[in-house]
Amino acid sequence: MDTNVPGDNLPAPVATTVSPPAFPFRKRRRPALACEECRHRKIKCDRSTPCGPCSRSRSKTCTYQNLQDDFPTTAPIVRKIPPHTQPDSMGQSRQQTYEQTTSASSYPSVPSAPGSTSSSLVQSHNGSPATTEHVQALLNRVQTLEKKLLDASRNESNGESSNAPQTQPNPPTVSPKVCKRYKGKKKSNYEKMKFRGQNHWMKYIKQFDFMGRLKGATGEEEKAEMRAIVRKCKRLANAAQLRYLAPQSVPLDFRDHVPPRESSDILIQGYFRTFESVFRIIHIPSFMNEYADFWANPKAARDLYVIKLLLVMAIGTCFHQETPNSDPSLASLRAGATQWIHTVEAWINTPYQKPKATLANLEIRCLLLVAKQVNIIDGDSVWVSAGSLLRIAMQMGLHRDPSQLFQMTTLHAEHRRRLWATVVELLLQSSMDSGGPLLLSADDFDCEPPSNVNDSQIDEQSSAPVLPKPDTIFTESSIQIALAKTFPVRIAIARLINGFRSSDSYSETLRLAGDLTAACQQHSTAIHFWQSGSSSNTMPAEPSPFQSKLLEIFTKRFLLSLHLPYAMKAKTDQTYFFSRQATLETSLSLLAPVIPDPQDHDDYTALQLRGGGLFRNIPIHATVAVAFELTTRLSAPPSPFPSATEDATRTEAHGAIQRFIDMCGARLETEERSVKAYVFGRCLLAQIICMEDGTSIDQEIPRTLKESTEFCVEALERRAGGSEGGSMVDMVDESPLGGFDWDASIQDPGLDFQLPDSWSPFDWVYMDMNGR
Repeated sequence: MDTNVPGDNLPAPVATTVSPPAFPFRKRRRPALACEECRHRKIKCDRSTPCGPCSRSRSKTCTYQNLQDDFPTTAPIVRKIPPHTQPDSMGQSRQQTYEQTTSASSYPSVPSAPGSTSSSLVQSHNGSPATTEHVQALLNRVQTLEKKLLDASRNESNGESSNAPQTQPNPPTVSPKVCKRYKGKKKSNYEKMKFRGQNHWMKYIKQFDFMGRLKGATGEEEKAEMRAIVRKCKRLANAAQLRYLAPQSVPLDFRDHVPPRESSDILIQGYFRTFESVFRIIHIPSFMNEYADFWANPKAARDLYVIKLLLVMAIGTCFHQETPNSDPSLASLRAGATQWIHTVEAWINTPYQKPKATLANLEIRCLLLVAKQVNIIDGDSVWVSAGSLLRIAMQMGLHRDPSQLFQMTTLHAEHRRRLWATVVELLLQSSMDSGGPLLLSADDFDCEPPSNVNDSQIDEQSSAPVLPKPDTIFTESSIQIALAKTFPVRIAIARLINGFRSSDSYSETLRLAGDLTAACQQHSTAIHFWQSGSSSNTMPAEPSPFQSKLLEIFTKRFLLSLHLPYAMKAKTDQTYFFSRQATLETSLSLLAPVIPDPQDHDDYTALQLRGGGLFRNIPIHATVAVAFELTTRLSAPPSPFPSATEDATRTEAHGAIQRFIDMCGARLETEERSVKAYVFGRCLLAQIICMEDGTSIDQEIPRTLKESTEFCVEALERRAGGSEGGSMVDMVDESPLGGFDWDASIQDPGLDFQLPDSWSPFDWVYMDMNGR
């Protein structure tokens, strides 16, 4: 019996290293005769050069695939990708297994790295030697092309020669994404981070020698003593703040806050002669008519008007001149102003009392922003509030000129122009104070400046156009018009210096500075012309010293911020010497008093003593610039040809810094709660004097630091009502507001500092820059 099973006599299969294909082979396609464009668009090609379809479609290219096949094969090439594996130290591929079938009549795709094809070579299914040789030749050609492509790409990125030897870098190790710890330039408190922009004055304080030499220059005993003094300053400042932040509930009736009429009249006039002549927020005749109606029947007055009245009087308290028989006293009025402001803020933030988008509510928000700066309340958040104010104004359409909108009365149209100019001015000043981006460009609005008319020329019933007076005649709106005409150049400057992506172009800086300098010269000419004009019986024919000074500081502070960075560079590069001169002249102008004898009462001096925000920051910024110029001149070699002008300039600069120190000391005696400005000014002057005398600052600066902080403690103790153990200081811990975040109400958050064991006497100056 034949026990052999059919097939037993067949030859044993030859072992091969080629895996069988994953799917049946496809037949070889016919050669592609159409051009590549027609094949891509799937249309019929007439095979001309160029073909008809490409000519009609105006195609830039009409190419045909090379039909010469150097490596003919009778079966398709199967290329297998390695299976999915875990990443090793060399970062191998993590792709899933798949098979790619490539037609024998087309070129293979280029892999991403050399050698990637060699590991995936699969012979054809018949395993013939001829086919294997052709495939191996194709593989060698592909590897050569890959190597050339990699070399070319490296040479292009590195700028090296194509003949330079190249080594293939190891691929990066693939690892799961994890949170990294980024190391910044400075340590900071994550919970109290605060970003200081490019224009903030604290960016420049490290330019002075005493800042670096003071850190770590004293012993442990002196450090412990200074820590105690600074902690005492903080407690006393919080105690002084409690006078204005006594825990009170928001009253149900705003009328309970209004002081007696005699005091109200004085406060209202204080506002009208100062800020209303610059910002133009309200229409004076309409306001005074409602004011008379209010005292005739207070219960019938609108809540919106009473709120507006409280804010007007809160601003007016800054200019109230106290007399021995004043009743109420200035201190009680200033404390009342703080309560009025907090009451209005609570009303605005109450959900069921959400103000609507009306001109009256916009007036309230503008007045609130000015009142908070005048009364040193939450000064660091002005930029945030100004941005919100801008969006409310744009939502109401104030950025569009009334002539482009619906028909309205003359008063309504003029009032919209005035409010828009006020909103833009507040936004510009807040951006310069905080160093934050402006977030507004000149292309975002087309509203024209206000008309040169007095409030008495327009009323609610007038619908006919009012003929504006010529610019040579001073009106109640002349100062605001002069400021509004400089919006384009000041917006460009603010965007340049506060934008972190702005180009550092000195030619652009000089161009903008020239435009703004020309505008400032026009302002000076106009003021001199107004002052030489005849007086009027009804309206002032010339601006007051307060109006002239605000016009000057609102514009020239942009020149200071524009030139100061280049003035710093001029210490080593004389290309920027012009910026040094411009910085010094602008700074001295900003620090100059309004009247020859500032001891007499004037509105601008009162604002410097009691105001915050930009009215506190501008003098500090200017003082830093003046001190830097003095130290730069003193550190340079003496001139072989000394001039009298040089000595006069140095004397004037000395006087400006001394006036700033005296002003800071007077502020501590009144309402200031930050000691940094005074201490910093004293140390600046001490360094300048040491450089003039040729003495070392290593001993003088610590002594000045101790004396200045002790003066601050004494001044705060007098305001707190006696020694530190008095009842006012004890209220800090006993009051319900003892745990209150004082950063929300104190303008200078530097008082809320931490004092580590390694603290050096002047470390607290740096804490604002570190975000604390």
